Amino acid sequence: MVDPLSVVGIGIGALASKELLGKLLGPTADYLGGELKGLVEKSNVNLTVLFRRALNRLGTRLNEPGQVNPRVLKSIIDEARFCEDQLTLEYFAGVLASSRTENGRDDRGLTFAAMIKELSAYQLRLHYIFYSLLKRLYGDGLLTLNPQRPESRERLRVFLTFESYVKAMDLGPTESLEAILPHSVYGLSRLNLLGDINSWGDLDDLSERGYARVRRPGIILKPHPLGIELMLWVHGLADIPPRDFLLPHVRLETDLDIPIPSDALPVSEILPINYYEEESV
Repeated sequence: MVDPLSVVGIGIGALASKELLGKLLGPTADYLGGELKGLVEKSNVNLTVLFRRALNRLGTRLNEPGQVNPRVLKSIIDEARFCEDQLTLEYFAGVLASSRTENGRDDRGLTFAAMIKELSAYQLRLHYIFYSLLKRLYGDGLLTLNPQRPESRERLRVFLTFESYVKAMDLGPTESLEAILPHSVYGLSRLNLLGDINSWGDLDDLSERGYARVRRPGIILKPHPLGIELMLWVHGLADIPPRDFLLPHVRLETDLDIPIPSDALPVSEILPINYYEEESV
């Protein structure tokens, strides 16, 4: 029998005992188990969740002819088998479902699978929360803004209080807002999943940056077309361009239990009155 510790490159001699290994890894030690079988079984559980969610995302489209590009499939399986975060699995499952095409040529999912691989659970959660808010606040069809245009994205910024951010991100007492907020924003910005200018701070900080009507400390975030595209792929909507994201007929349906803040505001409600009118003069 192959020692699973050697399989993952851990020398058991470097550890005082398997009990200490359990203390170090916690429940993650279940991947090692007492033998290689434990690794396989634990990974299979995650892959079962992945495939079930991909099937649910496809719905009736599963009855249509199609296939997934093999490179995309390999990339997703390699990562998802060690993934237990439910939102991350949902992201991988959405990309897998979106990659099913008639001829299997479409390998755009490689790009999005690589992005998901690079992002932490905190960064993915903020991505999901922000673009859900963007759709909720601006997706009623009243504003005909094209998110692919820079001037439109300025008008599509979203304000979220620190309190709502902490609740939506499900941060516990030991998870620092001061550390996780910049980590999540900078990580998304680095991959162009958020816009180029994002702000956060207390009332004075935000007021100095021009947000004259803000009443509570918080965060202002701006979208990016690539972030929208990833959100569409996660929801199995790979055939919809980012410019159409805010159209009312584009629906984001999921059964994830992630609270989306109800008190977030469009940027127009924290900027000076007539800001855009004055800007255009």
